[in-house]
Amino acid sequence: MTERVVLRRLEKVLSYFDRAFMAVSLFALFAMLAIVCIDAAGRYLFRSPLPGSYQLVSLYTMVALTFMALPRTYASGGMIRVELFTGVLKRRFGLWPERLNALVALIGFGALAWFAGQEAVDKFVARETTLGTVQLPMYWSYVWVPLGSALLCVRIALHLINPDFGAEGSDRHGH
Repeated sequence: MTERVVLRRLEKVLSYFDRAFMAVSLFALFAMLAIVCIDAAGRYLFRSPLPGSYQLVSLYTMVALTFMALPRTYASGGMIRVELFTGVLKRRFGLWPERLNALVALIGFGALAWFAGQEAVDKFVARETTLGTVQLPMYWSYVWVPLGSALLCVRIALHLINPDFGAEGSDRHGH
């Protein structure tokens, strides 16, 4: 099996996970919208806000929305980039500045995935809940950061190995 065939198959598998993670992210967005609307309607129409809405939005939906969307956003070239010096650096150094940037991101998100994963396991073992009138299981809110960061690390690592890998219609190199 050639390297190209392996990369295509790997891209299919990663795209499946990207879509699944993005579906979770979009569900979190919809849930956040519904929670905020129900809370606002309850607060202003019935003088009874939705109990636990702040915790639901800040601990669950916002984190899932952000971190589960990262791998797909990276794969599609949707990350915000400052391209002030990109052309000059590319002409002078080729792809090395982009690879150095990806390596720094890989180290940062790898550390985030590792330590957040350890924290998630600790929270699951402790079965931690929120304080207040509505006690929500907090441990579920810790799974999104390591999952999204880990898949993003796989995407970045493969991009380091092959810069054209997974560039779905995006123009990563200015071609």
